[in-house]
This record gives sequence, C-alpha cells and structure tokens, in this order.
Amino acid sequence: MKKISIHATVLMMLFSFTSFAQMDTTIQLDNFRMPTTPAASILNMGTQAITRPTLPKGFATSLLSGLGGSGLFNPNINIEFAPYWLKPQRKLSFAKYYQLNNGDKSASVNIGENMLRSLAISVATSKLGDNKDSLPGTRLSVGVRTQLFSGEIAPQTKKEIREIDLKLKSYDIIQSSLTVLKQTNNAQYIALSRKDSSYSIAFKQSLLNMIERLLKVSVDLTDEERIKVLGMATGHLHEIETMADGLTGQQYLSKLIEKVGNKTEYALQLQKFQETDKNKVGFFCEVAFAGIQYLGKNSFSPSSFQKAGVWTTLTYRSKDQKSEFAFVGRHFFTNNDSVNTNTDFGVTATRVVSKGFNYGLEWIYRSYSYRYYTKDISGNNIKAIQSGSTYRLNIVVEYQLSEVVSLTASVGKDFNGPFTSSNNFLSVVGANLSLPALIKLTR
Repeated sequence: MKKISIHATVLMMLFSFTSFAQMDTTIQLDNFRMPTTPAASILNMGTQAITRPTLPKGFATSLLSGLGGSGLFNPNINIEFAPYWLKPQRKLSFAKYYQLNNGDKSASVNIGENMLRSLAISVATSKLGDNKDSLPGTRLSVGVRTQLFSGEIAPQTKKEIREIDLKLKSYDIIQSSLTVLKQTNNAQYIALSRKDSSYSIAFKQSLLNMIERLLKVSVDLTDEERIKVLGMATGHLHEIETMADGLTGQQYLSKLIEKVGNKTEYALQLQKFQETDKNKVGFFCEVAFAGIQYLGKNSFSPSSFQKAGVWTTLTYRSKDQKSEFAFVGRHFFTNNDSVNTNTDFGVTATRVVSKGFNYGLEWIYRSYSYRYYTKDISGNNIKAIQSGSTYRLNIVVEYQLSEVVSLTASVGKDFNGPFTSSNNFLSVVGANLSLPALIKLTR
C-alpha cells in the first residue's frame, strides 16, 4: 500500500537581491529555463560567479587562470564565452541584428546564422575532495548552448525604433545627395557655392531629384517607407528654406549641412532602446548540451566519463507579453557506481492576469532507469534494473504588493524517487523582498 506524505513549508521572508531595472513580475519556473551555463548547471554549481570574456585577450587570460602551475585544472572554474562575439562585428548594425529593416531581405536571419550568433561554450570544474560520498579528484564539465529561434522585438517597440531609424535616414539621404551633387560637379550646387550666390529654387529641385534617385535604390526601405522618408527630407529642406531670406548661397548651404549633420536627438532616443533589455515575443527554440569528465588525479590520466545531459525548450510568448507557453525535453545519463538515465518531457504556462498578479502551471513527466550492482539471495553479484515513471505538477501564484515586496504560493506534487513509493505533495508560501541596486551618482 502506498503511503502519502504531505510536506508544508512556510518561508516567512525569502530575500533575493535584484535590481529594480531587472525585476520581472512574471513567474519564474526554473525547471523550464535554459541553464545560464550548461557546464555549471550539470555540476550543480549555480551561476553566482561566471566569467564571461568578450575579447580574445580576456578569454586567454581566463583560460590560463584556470590552469595550475603544472597544467592541471584549478577547482571551481566557471567560464562561458560566445565565439561569434569575440571578434567585433562592425558590419552588423543594430537595425539588422533586430531585423528592423523591413524592406531588406538580407536582414532576415536563417537558423544557421542565429545559432552562430547565440552559440555559447562553457567550461567548469568542481573539486570533490571535500565530499565524503564522492571520489577524490576534479570533475571537468564542458557545455554548449544555442538558439534556433530567438523571437523578435514586440511590435510596438519595433515600430517605435523603426520610426526613429527613418528619421535618421531622412538626414542621411540629404547628406548623401549633397555629397553626390558635389562630386559630380552639379551646376546648381556649384552656383550655390559661389560667394556672390543666393538661394535658388533650381538648387532645391536638383537636390530633391537626387534624393528620390537614391531612395529608389535603397534596399532597406519599403515603398511606404520611401514615401515617408521623402516627406521628412522635404520638410527639412522647407525648414531651412524659410530662413533663406537674407542668406547667401554659401550660408544657406552651411545651415543645411549643419542641420542634417546634427543627429544627436534621434541618436540618443535610439541609444535608449539599444541599452535597455528588450523583451522579445514570438517563438524561441533553445538547445543545450553538457558533459562531465572525472579526473582522478586532477589530470586526463586516469579519467572517466561520468555524466551527460541535453536540454531543449520550445517557447511561445504572446505579443502583448502577458502569456508564455513552453515545451521542454531533457535527458540525463550518469555513469558512476550505477548507470542512471532520466528522460523528462513537460509543459509550462504562465499568465499575467493584471498588474502585479500572475499565475503559472508546470507539469513534467519523467521516465527513469537505474542499473546497479547488488547481490542475490545466494550472495552472487548481479546487475539489477529499477525502472519506472513519475511526474511533477506545480501551480504557482504570485502577487506583487509593491516594487520591493511580492507574495508567492505554490502547491503541487514532486517527483517520486526510484526506490520509494510515496507521493510527495508539496506546499510552499513565501514573501520575496527585492532590494534596489545602487545607482551611480557620477558619470
């Protein structure tokens, strides 16, 4: 007969130190989040001290610091690097990276390119000498993670960024047109450049003709956007034209060049979007792999393979950023005194009902198999197999009382162990306090 055990835990205050700017009011279901570093995750190290070099020199320094004097591995290494970003990608513009150029087919990202950009390799080590149940030595793990699909910026945010980009484009197209007129010795441009010249309608028409010609060959604009940019550019010319009275041709030309050269206002607006953490929507597909090699004498000889795991998560986030659905698949293989395999499949759903109130549901099915050595009734060594299945069900409700305090309640059932028959029902109630990060008062 199965025994049912009920565990209830009340957490009066659970402190988590986060920044106001990074605080997310949606429910976090850790089982369905891609491990920040697969190498550290499979070693159960956590992610508190991760070194993430972004330059080749920094990567080499981090790697060398992880090696001891005799070429052996130091304990508790935790490094992750993205090969694609070790080299500056000067040709990859902000607009192209976030696929904001609607009319430019080259801006679309295929799966291979997306995997290359999001590829991250992690390396971690863990010392086992302090663990009485573990073999002395070091475990070295290597992990890889990447994204097949990375979603996209929310439509409203994308629209706002594109609008700023078009305003900058209207300035750029005037600058380019002036440069072409100058280089081709355009008659109206030359006439306007003379000391005794004055503003002429003929120059404006010549400039507008050049703007239209350049817009027609611009591959990063749709037909609708070309019309919009032309209207903006015409507006800039009209604004300077109203000041043309009393100005010489040279003065008018200087005013025009000065206006279209001053993009500070729009550049700052665009920079705000670039510096903020933009929440993407749509489909995400992430995969990760990690493996552990046991180093008996802190070196590759002798050594043995110990554990491996693979994760894959397919997520859809609604355009209003209030709902998220995910499917997860995981497989772990452990080769110690016993050979263990766990295969998990599950789904999760989260929903922001109103400001500050969220709920989530997760369900994970697990199929397990344990192969271990034991003795039969005659005392002979035999290999036994224990296999079966279990599941985890969890319902979470969170209410944000303020920017610093939230209440969380969770109820559900945890996985059963392979050698136990009890059903583990769990109930947790907690209060979370998020403390603000210090803000720099000087620049």
